[in-house]
Amino acid sequence: MIYVEKTRLIEDLQPYKDLWETSNKVLYAQFDNLFDTTRGTPKRPWDQIECLENLRKETEIKVDRSLKHFDQYFLNYSRGSFTSLHKDTDKVQVTVITLIDISENLDGGDVLVMKPLSNRDIKGETRAKPSFLNPVKEEIVPEVWRLDLGESLIYTGYVKHGVTRVKKGNRLVLVSWFK
Repeated sequence: MIYVEKTRLIEDLQPYKDLWETSNKVLYAQFDNLFDTTRGTPKRPWDQIECLENLRKETEIKVDRSLKHFDQYFLNYSRGSFTSLHKDTDKVQVTVITLIDISENLDGGDVLVMKPLSNRDIKGETRAKPSFLNPVKEEIVPEVWRLDLGESLIYTGYVKHGVTRVKKGNRLVLVSWFK
């Protein structure tokens, strides 16, 4: 099942910004499908941090109470950062990306989701290789999802997604994984 939803899970961002400031941070040239990003992990277990525990509870209510939270970390995207297109199916059932902070001059850093092509009336000529003729249900339709501060993007592990390259500015998100 492919599922993508944008929702507001956080009102007060300051506790998350403070947690980012005190997190253990590592700048990665590459970490799996992440490029030139800084990953931050809290110094204490997530279940001992009130704001993270509250976000976990809100997400479980919104998505599925039977899912169990198993990982959470910050990603800071700055100039040159991006995430290549991928699926999280080998790791998680549901991913939640929450926008914590953004610079006023941000250019790039948008979430890109590949959606399946729906059935449609074909108008006009069709020119394509036989293997690509009428690719209904194939994930070939790119959609950009822009988040406002405090908004979350929730999607299943089957959704192909990435982040466009940041040209200037920065963007801080909190990634939460459930299985």
